Parts: sequence; C-alpha cells; structure tokens
Amino acid sequence: MKVGICLITKNCYGPYLTDWLQYHTDLGVDVFYIYDNISNPSVQDTIGSQIKDFNVMLSTIEGECAQLTAYNHCIKNIKDNKLIRCDRLAFIDDDEYIACENNDIKKTLEKYNEHSGLGINWLMYGSSGIKNRNSISQRKKFTHHSITNIEPKNFFWNLSWRFNIFEFKII
Repeated sequence: MKVGICLITKNCYGPYLTDWLQYHTDLGVDVFYIYDNISNPSVQDTIGSQIKDFNVMLSTIEGECAQLTAYNHCIKNIKDNKLIRCDRLAFIDDDEYIACENNDIKKTLEKYNEHSGLGINWLMYGSSGIKNRNSISQRKKFTHHSITNIEPKNFFWNLSWRFNIFEFKII
C-alpha cells in the first residue's frame, strides 16, 4: 500500500514543515503533494534541499480559498498519472499530525481496507504559554490540548483515502 498526503500551505515556517514531513515519513507516508500558495519565502526555498529526501511533489497555486482547487488538482493529476500514484490519500494541514496505533499508518489502514473513506478525531492544542516562534518541534513544545474524550461528532476530520471520489465541493 502506498500512502500520500495532500497539503496546501502558505508561509509555513521552515523548521515546522521539515518536522511535519519527517514525522509523517516516519509514520509510513510515501509521498507528499504540497501546494505552495505563493509563500514568502517559497516552499522550494524553505525546504528545497530536502524535497527529494521526503518524496515531495511540489506545485504552486495562487488565490484566496485555494484549498479545494489544490485538492481537486491533486486528485485529478494522480488519477491521470501525472503525479506519483498512491493507494490512500489524506488531506491535512501543515499543523496537523496523524496519530495512529503502533506509529504505523499502513498497519492501521489495513483494518479499514473495505472502506473507501476514513474519518479521524482530532485534538485542539493551545499555545502552551509560548509567545515567540522558535525552531523547537511543534510536537515537543505544544503539549496542552483539549480533553481527549470529546464526542466524535464535535471534532472530526474527514479523510478521503481511496480514489473513488471525483472532486471536493462546498455544499
């Protein structure tokens, strides 16, 4: 099974993006489709030397509310074999980290093979009292989060994992 993540970002702090890529690579993600929404500095300039290390497919996109455009572009280009193909695809942000059993996304996903989509709950993290940006890993410095027994219907992130979807639309 080949797993990918589609991400749109704007002005992501370089050390945070590198940490995010490393975390998800260690989890078992094979390919990252990153859409840079005219960042300053650009994602290319921020992590350029690491793009091949993390198997990043980098595209530029421009505009307000470009998230759905980026996601739909990614889906279409994977289906059309213009981007590296993957079997499962997550759509998350650069400040979101997927956590799964045994720190192995592929083993976790095997349990849901018969399902075309998967939703996961999420926790909201606060500032943990930090007032200034620094290069310490987000996962190490932001430790205070919402309670863990929140009902799923309240904080739920929908991930589309298989390619039986056609496009994202605002309803």
